[in-house]
Amino acid sequence: MTGFEGYLEMQADSTAGETLRKEKYADMVETYYSFATNFFQLMWGESFHFAPRRRGESFRASLVRYQHWLASRLGLGPGVKTADFGCGVGGPMRGIARFSDASITGITISPEQVARGTLLNRRAGLDRNCRIVWGDYLQPPFRDGEFDVVYEVEAIIHSPDHRAVYEQAHRVLRPGGVFGGYAWCMTERYDADDPEHRRVKRDIERGTALSDIPTTAAVTKALREAGFELLEAQDRIATGDPETPWWLPLTGRDRDPRYLLFSRAGRSALDRMTTTAERLRMLPPSTGEITSTVMGSVDALASGGRSGVFTPSFFYLCRKPAG
Repeated sequence: MTGFEGYLEMQADSTAGETLRKEKYADMVETYYSFATNFFQLMWGESFHFAPRRRGESFRASLVRYQHWLASRLGLGPGVKTADFGCGVGGPMRGIARFSDASITGITISPEQVARGTLLNRRAGLDRNCRIVWGDYLQPPFRDGEFDVVYEVEAIIHSPDHRAVYEQAHRVLRPGGVFGGYAWCMTERYDADDPEHRRVKRDIERGTALSDIPTTAAVTKALREAGFELLEAQDRIATGDPETPWWLPLTGRDRDPRYLLFSRAGRSALDRMTTTAERLRMLPPSTGEITSTVMGSVDALASGGRSGVFTPSFFYLCRKPAG
């Protein structure tokens, strides 16, 4: 079995499926993004992440501000050699490079994202600052001590072993270099004995190619075990305004008409169009399954955000000891 059907099998709700997802995560993530990148670029633009939002601020403006804030906290500037672990098509990379003029190398496991991101870098006139390479951040093709800074933007969540990725970040950093980013986490409110909390977690994982969403405590513990000195850790979602929560676009109630697709009427229209296009062979036969799976995770993300058991924006900043 291949394609998205194979992805769904790897995401099956069973003990065997859980083991398979961890063993085959690279194939799973590559398959997922080969199908889902077009959808994400349509809805999110070039930056596939979330951000705490301010009053009167558009969703996309919040993403740019969020990227600039991260660049400032990492101390990025002209000539700073930087790695972006899990760069996608490079939206955050380009936003950070424009702001800081740092030199950034991104790594993604999706060949399609390498090609698309490289083209977008060139179109943006950022070839001098930005490049994207294919690879797995569990085995990145970088030398020991090659970078001054390593960061991620909601990307390491795809790894079945977060500590192993943190160890690779530690390895490729020079002594005294810094590592930081935004992590998807279950918060302190998450109760593993609560069936609804478990359902939300599982539906997010199933629809976004994840093995296991860690808790915030598990992230900080793994960073320390990887050899980092933890400088700061906080859930940045708390800095947003209550009337514009990060998950608002996922409900179809955002000011931007683009997100009407997530409303009940928008989803109904999408289902009808997808069914017709599949029947006419204008779309691959798995397209309906893709959209159904992604929409299930959209609902779970909004539910997790509304209840406070999930955050996409657990910020951490740490340093590789100089000695």
